Amino acid sequence: MIGQILVYDIGTTSVKTTLFGIDGKETESISVPYRTSYLQQYVEQDPNDFWEAAIQGTQHLSNLGKSLVLGIGISGHMNGALCVDGQGMSIRPELIHSDTRSTEECTLIKKIQPEMYSIHGTRVDEHMSLPKIYWIYRHEKETYERTAFFINAKDYIRIKLTGVVGESDFSDASLSCALDMYKKDWDKDLLECLGLDPCRFPILKKSTELGGYLTQDASVLLGLEQGIPVAIGGGDAACATRGAGMKDDTRAYACIGSSAWISTLSSQMIPDTKMRLQHFFDLDGIHVNVCGTVQCTGIALDWILKILGLKREHVERHIGKSLPGSKGILFAPYLLGDRSPFWDSRARGSFLGLSLSHSQWDIAQSVYEGVAFALENVLDVYTELGFSYKSLSVLGGVVQSRPFVQLLSNVLGKPLTTPASSTQGSGLGAALSAMVAIGLYDDLDEAIERTKLHEDIIEPQSSKSMQYERIYPIFKELYRAEKPINDALYQIWNKEGAQ
Repeated sequence: MIGQILVYDIGTTSVKTTLFGIDGKETESISVPYRTSYLQQYVEQDPNDFWEAAIQGTQHLSNLGKSLVLGIGISGHMNGALCVDGQGMSIRPELIHSDTRSTEECTLIKKIQPEMYSIHGTRVDEHMSLPKIYWIYRHEKETYERTAFFINAKDYIRIKLTGVVGESDFSDASLSCALDMYKKDWDKDLLECLGLDPCRFPILKKSTELGGYLTQDASVLLGLEQGIPVAIGGGDAACATRGAGMKDDTRAYACIGSSAWISTLSSQMIPDTKMRLQHFFDLDGIHVNVCGTVQCTGIALDWILKILGLKREHVERHIGKSLPGSKGILFAPYLLGDRSPFWDSRARGSFLGLSLSHSQWDIAQSVYEGVAFALENVLDVYTELGFSYKSLSVLGGVVQSRPFVQLLSNVLGKPLTTPASSTQGSGLGAALSAMVAIGLYDDLDEAIERTKLHEDIIEPQSSKSMQYERIYPIFKELYRAEKPINDALYQIWNKEGAQ
């Protein structure tokens, strides 16, 4: 069969619009960036920018490619609080995953539901959707009253495509702190105890189900044929799991973009008394992702390059030739707080070991190494809980940097595989779910087998790995040593950034 799947992947910094062949190969792709508003713990985006970016991206695709579209898949960043009215119109900017203003709300939720982790599969944390929604309820009553549904980024795009309002999928819902993982339904008792109306939480479907058909209005804007089927779609982390080729817990992967996560697929939630990992549903609504998230990875690399005025290729050339350890500098990459394994929104970034002898290149290298060490921190949790995966795949935008992947392999002391679709993990997963939704394949496992692409293997450099083995235990002490200082600074500087 000749045809293509159109995918909208709503990321933290841009919408990536991509065409995939039914063999899983990318044929066309364009990214359109949009603005993020940062003010200390407040991190917001305008959902209408998602739609405008999707329109622009689609308009730049070839007419031939658009004429072959059989179905549309959607992926989007998770853990948000996006308010829409009954017609699906956005009411206020979305509180996205990195927004951490809801510390007080987390405390209140924990008092009401102390067994949150065992029921919902994730701990109560400012990065999750429910505390954000509760913040809106407590601080923006008019916004709450006007809200018909609280959704996530990919749901907003689907509304624009199909006109269907009030639906979402199990993957996004299960990373909200509001879904009972065993009943597979919203925790109505918890919501009502908080004063929240369960009817404001959408109907849930599998990501591989149909979510509607392209409307006439949307088809005109996009230059596509009216009536194209649109899959429900899924959260970016769930999409990336399938895009990375995961079918069970024998393999794991790291998806490294602005933030990063490490995940594997399991038949059930994995007990962890320290509550370091998250659990959320797979695109099939049955399997469970076991996931650890590092909040600040690629965005930390972008930040240091901008601050120092350096070009990425020059820094990475330096890293490839340099000895491990940045000449004694350690960087704590907690610029937006930390999730796994410490779950501390007050954590902040820092440099340790600076001297007058250091150059801008050493400082930049330490940021790359700090990000890699933070990822190793998460893998330590998997090891402690008894996971013994056969291989670790790496995908995401940062994977375009071969020097970084080599550095990560050296830090971990393990070979890494990079799929041919390494920069399109979430997008490919969304494409696979759409292929199932329109009947091209029976299920996701078949779709993965039929679209399997070539993988490269990056081996660790043994001499550098040995040096990183000496440095990593020191890095592990950074967070605990600096926590009292970060907590004290938080008490001085409130969340609005005023003394």
